[in-house]
Amino acid sequence: MTSKQRVYKALEHQEADRIPVGEAYVDYPIIEQVLGRKTFYRSHARETFALWEGRRDEVVDGQKRDLVEFVRRTGLDMAPVWYVTPRNWVVEKPKRLGEDTWADRAGNVLRYVPQTEDLIVVEHGRSEPPPLEQPPPDGSEWELWDHVVQELGETHFLFASGGTHLGIGSYPDVPNRFRGFEEWMMRLRENPEKIAEEEVEGARGYRERARVLAARGLDAIRISPDYGYGRATYCSPDCFRRAFLPGLRALVDEIHGAGLKVHFHCDANMSELMDQVVEAGVDMYQSIEPHEPIDRYKREVGDRLTLWGGVSCHDLCMACPDDIRRQVRFALRHCAPGGGFILGSSHNILPATKYENFMAMLDVAFTEGRYPLPSAA
Repeated sequence: MTSKQRVYKALEHQEADRIPVGEAYVDYPIIEQVLGRKTFYRSHARETFALWEGRRDEVVDGQKRDLVEFVRRTGLDMAPVWYVTPRNWVVEKPKRLGEDTWADRAGNVLRYVPQTEDLIVVEHGRSEPPPLEQPPPDGSEWELWDHVVQELGETHFLFASGGTHLGIGSYPDVPNRFRGFEEWMMRLRENPEKIAEEEVEGARGYRERARVLAARGLDAIRISPDYGYGRATYCSPDCFRRAFLPGLRALVDEIHGAGLKVHFHCDANMSELMDQVVEAGVDMYQSIEPHEPIDRYKREVGDRLTLWGGVSCHDLCMACPDDIRRQVRFALRHCAPGGGFILGSSHNILPATKYENFMAMLDVAFTEGRYPLPSAA
């Protein structure tokens, strides 16, 4: 059985030869420890610095090689694909201000954060220069995508984020992270139906874009409508039904209309809204946090929604391998019977993830996650 067949079995709520194992994203330290070399795959600022230096082809060639080899070496059943910087686009290097700070053409101050390998905006500039003009992409933005489809498309389940943005020089904006959030929350309280109208309108026509992606070998689109953060959502179940469910259902319908599955990611405890996620027609729910009742999800909606998770990404960074093995076994015992389950972290494989924990997770999944499960034999 191929990895792709294994994942589709889970989505059909059937038992395959073993549970599928997948990660939405894996950051560069684990990639490097598995492959034994430096990588530009999910390397954050390292990739940006190389693009500033005109090393675009080196970056993309490395990502193509390392993504495919990493998936094959680890035995993961799923792989992400994404756009890369087109070869014909202009990359403007910011002016260096100090050892770890730069200023871009608008005067925004960028700072390098070594703990996460990120460049973030820490101060906004006062100038508003005209946008950097770019020619239409020359097609090379598909270079990594098409390579992964060629190498893994027949055997592995491929997904991509649903946004259509392709940009350069976009950095996390710390000063403006919550700009407009208070106003948006007031709108949510006072006129949720208007938000619903806007979201439904925003979803209209996405089917055509999704068909393009399906034709390029995709199996699923990842949507990330963060309806909350951490342990709570931004609104009550009643408010969610009025404000967000119509738009979520419309977007899911558009994606399904293109023949693709929906990979739903949300940075919030969705336990009070899980029935509405199912009602919207979502195929799989990934990013199930440790404080969420994954075993209860399996009992209540596991026949209609494929659950993807089971291992705390925090504990993958901070705990020991025995703790990780216990979490995998709990997930296998409570979520794997009958199919409808994909093992993975509760979010992503973060930069601080311990190699021995990551490998312990895979080891238990591959050795103890075969059907029929021991408790069901």
